[in-house]
Amino acid sequence: MFKKGAKFLFLFLGIFLILLGMAFVLRKLFFSGAVVSSSAKNYVREEPRVASQSGFSLMIKKTEKEVEERRKAEEERRRREEETQKFLTQYGPCRSIPILMYHHVADKEHWLYVKKSYFLRQMEHLSKKGYTTISLSDLAEGLKGLKSLPPRPVVLTFDDGYLDFYENVYPVLKTYNFKATVFIITQLVGGGDYLSWEQLREMAHSGLVSLGNHTLSHASLVSLPRERIVDEIVSAEKIIEEKTGVITNVFAYPYGGFNSEAEKILEEKGFVAAVTSSRGLSCALLPYRLPRIRTGNADLSSYGL
Repeated sequence: MFKKGAKFLFLFLGIFLILLGMAFVLRKLFFSGAVVSSSAKNYVREEPRVASQSGFSLMIKKTEKEVEERRKAEEERRRREEETQKFLTQYGPCRSIPILMYHHVADKEHWLYVKKSYFLRQMEHLSKKGYTTISLSDLAEGLKGLKSLPPRPVVLTFDDGYLDFYENVYPVLKTYNFKATVFIITQLVGGGDYLSWEQLREMAHSGLVSLGNHTLSHASLVSLPRERIVDEIVSAEKIIEEKTGVITNVFAYPYGGFNSEAEKILEEKGFVAAVTSSRGLSCALLPYRLPRIRTGNADLSSYGL
């Protein structure tokens, strides 16, 4: 009886252990499969990688951009050349002849002043570089082919007629035998800081200084009616002639501003040239728009001379 029971017990335990082992194996296989399935599932879901921009495509785009920029630059260059040629055909011949603009020459700190030492250096520079000073009348005739100009011409102009022109500029002109033009505001002649008529007469008859018209009162012509522009120009002209015996034929616009009406009046009254305060080329058919270079306390080489 006992043997029979023990046998049965061993059989039961054996079956139990077999089932337990099978369960362990199945569990391991199940979870292993689940992980594989999950990994496979995740792998399937992953989108394929696609390059957004390749190095080759970037190079092509860069090259295309550079080609387009060169094309636009070339078009702009051609457009400017065509405009320049059209301008020269209409107003030429034109030349780049420096017309230097001064106001005061004295040792004061102000943008209208060039210090005496700098002015002297500038005149020395012109002399050493072989420049020849000419008058505005010479320039106007030279542009039209009516007069031959020296190889390196330059025009010296001084606005407003300040006293320091006589004190600090005129002696230097005599030293270098340079010519210059001083533009007179007739209502201010003889004032505290301005030239006198006696000084103007002396210089005008020296052969070095030309007198120019800078209007009666230095009013801006662009804002005036025709009658007032005529008065500012013609009245100043008459006064200069009466006081000095000199007939002037060159003009400087107050503040550099002008319009077609002012140009027309200057032509009607027999002026041969007028200067502005802007830079550019001097052209034969634009004698009343001659450009100037505003000078300061710097070497003339910095202005391209």
